[in-house]
Amino acid sequence: MGAINYDILPDMLRLNFNSDILGVEVLQRRRIVVQIRKESLPEIANFFLDELKYRFIIASGMATDNGYEILYHFSDDRQGYVVSLLAALERNKPEIESLANLISAANWIEREIHELFGIKFINHPNLTKLISDGNWKENEYPYARPPRDNKKPSKL
Repeated sequence: MGAINYDILPDMLRLNFNSDILGVEVLQRRRIVVQIRKESLPEIANFFLDELKYRFIIASGMATDNGYEILYHFSDDRQGYVVSLLAALERNKPEIESLANLISAANWIEREIHELFGIKFINHPNLTKLISDGNWKENEYPYARPPRDNKKPSKL
């Protein structure tokens, strides 16, 4: 597929993936975040790689009040666009299908995210320690956080 018109990218994604696309937000002219159902990650990532010829940049994760978010960042180097696929994960069962079997460069970053947040990457080929060995306790995830108490702080 040749160069695409980014004004139609949200509609093209909805057409191809229907209910797997939960939202599309254009953050800047060349920066787009696509919220997806976590189960659809491999298929949509493959679409960006094979059909649109994007390059995988990196993945990132963060703890939220409701659980976790994982983002896989892809680049259209020809036109300078960055698209991030965002999937929300439940706090009590933070897991998602690994992309390491599709994208070898995802291997180490998924391992790092697992060690920092406790997110399980299903079918990861080698989800072993990378950075935590000797740095913190087993099953302790330094970037994971307990749910916040939504009570407003008392005034002093």
